[in-house]
Amino acid sequence: ASQCSRCRSRRTEMDCTFKAIVLWSLLSSDWGCSGLHVGPRLSRTHMVARISTPPAMQSTRVDRSEIKTPSVAIEYCTRCNWMLRSAWLSQELLTTFNGTVAEVRLLPNHEGGVFTVTVDTQENGAQCIWSRETEGRFPESKELKQRVRDVIDPSRSLGHSDSPVPEGEEPRGTARIALQRLVELLRGDRSQRKSQ
Repeated sequence: ASQCSRCRSRRTEMDCTFKAIVLWSLLSSDWGCSGLHVGPRLSRTHMVARISTPPAMQSTRVDRSEIKTPSVAIEYCTRCNWMLRSAWLSQELLTTFNGTVAEVRLLPNHEGGVFTVTVDTQENGAQCIWSRETEGRFPESKELKQRVRDVIDPSRSLGHSDSPVPEGEEPRGTARIALQRLVELLRGDRSQRKSQ
């Protein structure tokens, strides 16, 4: 196999040029790359794309004046693959508070086990309404909606999400109740088989 005379890889100069053009087209459309730049020692067929840092990665600090309020921020652990859970909860909040919440931000975090929900309003600033570390579990959709409502508009009715749960009972739609019902069904089938 022939080698590229510039990068000394096992690719031909044509392969390197094609890959540089594809890379440039991807970068220029997403990150505002100004174009292909040919270095002084490189031939015309061997082009290199100048890579710039995407704007979202340039600064981790957020200017409070840029945040639209009221807003909700869901910070989740990327190593634990909780992006889908946070996206689902954000969709639930945007649907329920349509026209009330200005934005829901998803904030990926590389620390293990992080899952926090923060509500930011002009009157009260940022308030953490849910932390998996302190609660020991993930929020149910109903719970999260109620906590967001309590901060943003306490007088607002959430309809079926506001139905009271009798004392001593778990909410009917929780995963714990579903698991208990499944276990009861399985135990019931076994006891029926043993009696037959």
